[in-house]
Amino acid sequence: MLPHQPTFAFAQTKLDTPPPVVNGIVPKNRFGNLDVFVPSVVPAGGVHIPHKTPRNAARILGIGFVDVVTGFKFRNRIASPLVKGVVVASEYGEAVEAVVEGLEWEAERQRGLEALRLWGRWLLRLRIRERLGVGSDEVPVARFTTDGKRPGTKRRSKRRVQSEGEEEGSIGGGRGG
Repeated sequence: MLPHQPTFAFAQTKLDTPPPVVNGIVPKNRFGNLDVFVPSVVPAGGVHIPHKTPRNAARILGIGFVDVVTGFKFRNRIASPLVKGVVVASEYGEAVEAVVEGLEWEAERQRGLEALRLWGRWLLRLRIRERLGVGSDEVPVARFTTDGKRPGTKRRSKRRVQSEGEEEGSIGGGRGG
């Protein structure tokens, strides 16, 4: 057999056509999804929406949908399907795309609010560091009194007070023996 010799003649082959979408119900394979390796395999009456969140949009609208497997990822000798988007009935395609757009807008808004919250937190920490004088050579005036002690603190003596039965220079804290 030659290396590029076709197994079948062109007249002996036909394109794979899945069953059409009927009453908004998209046909599934035995794994519960639809294999769409080329655009011609999308069922008649259906539309492929290749976004990240069309499943959520179809669930919000209560529309029947099927996950689309567009290929496989081979890693560590294991083939994992690549699921990219969904197929819905063509009459619901625009509605699903509009909801997907709204979900993306809401996600972007949430990311912006989170960024603002983190900036506010960072600025608050920066103000505290500035007030405490951390990171600079200056000592803040309000934190210390004129004698160099912090207000509201008592100085403890570094010498330990010896108890009656303890000898000077003994080790062990005076208990036991």
